[in-house]
Amino acid sequence: MKKALVLFLFCFAFSPGFFCDARNICICSSFDEAVQNKSGPYLLVFFSTSCQVCWEDLIKMKYFLHKQSIDINLIGVSRDLKEDLVKFAEMYSIDCPVISDRKGELYKKYQVDLEPFKLIIVHSRVFYRDSYYKDLQKREENIKKKLMRFKSKCA
Repeated sequence: MKKALVLFLFCFAFSPGFFCDARNICICSSFDEAVQNKSGPYLLVFFSTSCQVCWEDLIKMKYFLHKQSIDINLIGVSRDLKEDLVKFAEMYSIDCPVISDRKGELYKKYQVDLEPFKLIIVHSRVFYRDSYYKDLQKREENIKKKLMRFKSKCA
């Protein structure tokens, strides 16, 4: 019995999302709620949990910002249900705010038609937006170049 319990806890500890503290999961209903007095700039990543390329984009951006010590606030934006976003955030240890934009208000405001899509907002203005006319690899290269402008001088 003791061995079975130890085996269960060992397997559970290394399952996806185990190290994500549920208190750090922030599923918001608006941009204002997501930023909570944090000054910009902001990187918005529009994604869908049903599109692997889309949510991988969010995870890649999280990793890139951390690895490069880039001083920008990452925010995910999705039309998915709040419950689905909570499960997603727990499973993939997403600790940045994610906006459940069920009415598509941010999609309309920033003219986002398809996911994945990224944009950078600085002082309430769009500093960078993806181009649908470029392939995903070129879009990723472009945004990484733009993001390097926000790299911390102390890193």
